[in-house]
Amino acid sequence: MSPRRIIVLMVLSLVISGTALWLTNLEIEFEDATWEEVHEEAEAGGYQILTTEELYKMHQEVEDLVIVDTRQEWEYRLGHVENAENFFMQPWFWDRWMKRGDLRDFLSQHARDKETALVFY
Repeated sequence: MSPRRIIVLMVLSLVISGTALWLTNLEIEFEDATWEEVHEEAEAGGYQILTTEELYKMHQEVEDLVIVDTRQEWEYRLGHVENAENFFMQPWFWDRWMKRGDLRDFLSQHARDKETALVFY
């Protein structure tokens, strides 16, 4: 292999490594949002936001209910909603995209069919 090709490959590997490190260490900046904005975004995505009272009632009445705790495992172990299953997800697009297959497998194990109610918190 020629010296020029080796240098190009080394520079390319450094750029790729540096970019990967930069992307994995980005800090998430959360924007302040009003409840109205949260409800609008949920409605636009076809989701429903529940109050704790509504979730409690649903937990008591709905037989096919899967509650998914998306916090880290150590947080889940400290305490969680009764019968909740843990599936940790970072709150950014890249992590959700990378775990889409894992989430599909997780839900196929816990949700009986498409009529199963899913609650994520």
